[in-house]
Amino acid sequence: MELTDTALTVRLHWWEKAAARRSNLTVPRRAILAARPLRNAAAAVERPAGSSLSGIAINGVTRSGTLTGPVVPAGRGTASTFAVCHGSEPGMEILLDHPTVQRIVIATPEAEQLLARLSVEREPAGGLYGTHSP
Repeated sequence: MELTDTALTVRLHWWEKAAARRSNLTVPRRAILAARPLRNAAAAVERPAGSSLSGIAINGVTRSGTLTGPVVPAGRGTASTFAVCHGSEPGMEILLDHPTVQRIVIATPEAEQLLARLSVEREPAGGLYGTHSP
């Protein structure tokens, strides 16, 4: 991940691009609402009924791509989660006010350093975009 004064970019390796069926993701920094560390990033990526995945999900191996579906548990509206998680690695969750992606879940050993550089809430409000605390 790359964090500048104006943007957050999730840079993908070539094989992650193939698995996720997309290229790098860049969002304006002003769109970041909240972020928090995760002990197991992949566990934070659920696939509720009625959702669709553009990417790949193999339990215990990878969850990479964009998951779009109903907001859980509220069930009002839809939300898109961009995820790049491998195994049970720690990482971070970032909630966004963005028209195409509302949540990023990424496995990274640099989560704490990135969170320290973000000037946002550290604990997202419970239930926002269907998040839980793995």
